[in-house]
Amino acid sequence: MGREQEKVRDARLVDRTLAGDMRAFEELMQCYQRPVFDVAFRMLQDRETSSDITQSTFLAAFEKLGTYDSDYKFFSWIYRIAINQTLDYTRRNRVAETSAHLTVVEEQTEGPDSELADKRTSVLVRKLLDDLQEDHQTVLVLRHYSELSYEEIAEVLEIPIKTVKSRLYSARQVLKSRLQESGYDL
Repeated sequence: MGREQEKVRDARLVDRTLAGDMRAFEELMQCYQRPVFDVAFRMLQDRETSSDITQSTFLAAFEKLGTYDSDYKFFSWIYRIAINQTLDYTRRNRVAETSAHLTVVEEQTEGPDSELADKRTSVLVRKLLDDLQEDHQTVLVLRHYSELSYEEIAEVLEIPIKTVKSRLYSARQVLKSRLQESGYDL
């Protein structure tokens, strides 16, 4: 199905939902549940929390469905809600989660050294990513984890493509610098 066909299908499903057809909203959920979960998981690295974020995203979307503008893709609209839900959760829980991840890695003593090193590197990158400005973190996740194009990121975040590219460049530079400060040669 092409992008224009998806746009038309989604607009019809939204209209049907607003008219009281709950099966239409279930269809929207089926279409977008996986991408919503994936963006939350990429940002949080926790399946249970990502499932919760997915549910809260669709609840928020349902409550705000009357504000959806069918001139835009539903995908971009729901994705933006998912990102906001995830960032809100991250703001509330950032310190506790980072401490918990570091404790788990420090306590792990079994397994090959390379496996432990990979896990430490993964936790470090996750922590550094969490410590980035939200706009930098968001563009990195959307580009490198969700694999969205510059155009799709621009649409989701409602910013110009040049801003997407600029934020990506800045975010990569900051991440690279912080990795080097942590002893990684790049």
